[in-house]
Amino acid sequence: MKKAFVALFLFCFAVLANAELKFKNLYSDGLILQAGVENAIAGYANPNAKVEIGLNFSNNAKKTVFAKSDKNGKWIAILPKMPSKTELEIKASSEGESAEIKNVKVGQLWLASGQSNMDWHFDRGPKTPEYEKYLKDICDGLEKLKGNVRIYKTRQKASFEPLENIEGKWREPDLKDIKSFSALPLLFAKYLCENLGEPVGVIVSSWGGSPIERWIPREAFGYSDFTKSALKRDAERVEGWQERQKIFLEQRKVWLEKNNTPELRRQNRKSEPRFDYDPFDRSTPTPAMLFNGMIFGIYPTVPKGVIWYQGESNDKRANEYGDLAKAMVLSWRKYFKSEFPFYYVELANLGAPQKVPVEGRHSWGAVREAQGAVLELPKTGVATCADVGDEKDLHPPYKDAVARRLGNLALTQIYGKGDAKSALSPCFKSAKFNGDNAEISISNAWGLRLKKGKKSISGFAARGDGKMKWHFANAEIKNGKIIVSSPEIERIQAVRYGWAGNPDLCVENKFSMPLRPFSTDKGSILDYMDLNSQKAELSFYPE
Repeated sequence: MKKAFVALFLFCFAVLANAELKFKNLYSDGLILQAGVENAIAGYANPNAKVEIGLNFSNNAKKTVFAKSDKNGKWIAILPKMPSKTELEIKASSEGESAEIKNVKVGQLWLASGQSNMDWHFDRGPKTPEYEKYLKDICDGLEKLKGNVRIYKTRQKASFEPLENIEGKWREPDLKDIKSFSALPLLFAKYLCENLGEPVGVIVSSWGGSPIERWIPREAFGYSDFTKSALKRDAERVEGWQERQKIFLEQRKVWLEKNNTPELRRQNRKSEPRFDYDPFDRSTPTPAMLFNGMIFGIYPTVPKGVIWYQGESNDKRANEYGDLAKAMVLSWRKYFKSEFPFYYVELANLGAPQKVPVEGRHSWGAVREAQGAVLELPKTGVATCADVGDEKDLHPPYKDAVARRLGNLALTQIYGKGDAKSALSPCFKSAKFNGDNAEISISNAWGLRLKKGKKSISGFAARGDGKMKWHFANAEIKNGKIIVSSPEIERIQAVRYGWAGNPDLCVENKFSMPLRPFSTDKGSILDYMDLNSQKAELSFYPE
């Protein structure tokens, strides 16, 4: 896989190269470089040309490094390690031409990716005085940070082939334009900056409604039977799509001519031609389309870590999601040649509060469990959002809590600030079944207790032999474990907790971190075993 990545990178760079001396788009005014490591920067020049890169520091110190372009005009230069808070300008010169990057700072550089809740902009929040004050308070906090929070938002672009250059620019938010920024990445950057006292930059590369398959390079789909199946299924759908599109466009033209008024179109909407599978549509699970268009071109820059918020668009294929997520993390690390930390957001609560013991397919219980497969990999973490969402809004407008939880994972695990335990939610570890009760062991259970504001433990369900014959169950906390029982079940064989779109969460640890929803019977697989024999269903929570 590594050789394939390198070959693709060299090919795409060669195609875009030309005689003009310039930097890749990411290396532009306002750039944030990673502190304490050798940063790579890249650009284009005449073929086989010597390129001089001058570093002009704010303290008047200077340093020069050199690079040589290859036969296609591509060059990469390695900058020396620099401490955080360094300020500089970078100037490249070659054969009488020059290019310059101004207002460069050295600090912490992260990558944020996923679908709409990562991409969601402040301007989509409520039109209320309270929300306007909330935004002003954020900007007041940013003003104190003196331009040390910067965001690079990549243009949303899908591609069958890897694109060597992403499009975008570095920006510093203020009250005049804060509404045009993605909320969660900005709040995450602000939180890190406040606690580290260092410049923080985030590359935001996300697209609402996108399934995870679109973010995974094709080479990574050999990871498991599930991922191979996903690739094969898509190949069958994509084959001949251009010919089918031509037929669709012709049919639609005829339909529009026949139904030439708004009234006729409304009356005959059911007969309107539909295009079955467009690989460029953001919602289709066509592999690699967004990796190619929005991740590939970030290299040779390597982020300190990645935050990821996605999963809503995979709720009808939750049985595949765990393997797909692991394949994505492993492939990104391989491509960037770094085992960087990867922190994901567990899906927020949404919909009516939980009323049944276990909600069926598409309840998000399965997706949340499947997301947790990522935690089997080293240097990974989860920030649950299942208790801080908005039951009426797929996109919770106030994302401070999840930004803090992601930030605390980074601060405690990477930067050594604070108590590492305080950033971890309690989670299912193991179960022991004893006839009419089950003993549930919990990880990160420090001071496990009833959640503040709750009068009794609820949200637990149990079953006997019947696959979906679930009953609400009694539960009590004993010595950091949870004992589950039910007078309706003679022999308990499985337990679930919070298995719903808007789960009833009632247990937390002493750090007020909620117990994450779980199943003891691998519900993310069990509930979907017959999925491939079913006709495609609409997502229960569409974007």
